[in-house]
Amino acid sequence: IFHGTVDGIVPIAQSDELAAKLKANGVPCLYDRQEGWDHLMDVFRGVAARCMYIQDAFFEEVIPLPSE
Repeated sequence: IFHGTVDGIVPIAQSDELAAKLKANGVPCLYDRQEGWDHLMDVFRGVAARCMYIQDAFFEEVIPLPSE
């Protein structure tokens, strides 16, 4: 879950609650609160690249590709 702390479209409390529920139910998740970013943080190249890196690392850990 990626969420900017100053998101003017989706309240960050929704992601806080989602992350808490996922954890409480043993669902693997990663919650990255982007301090000072708004809803459209992914249009900024540096932030988007960081999110993609974190996302790829999470998927590799949780859903590894089969070995050849």
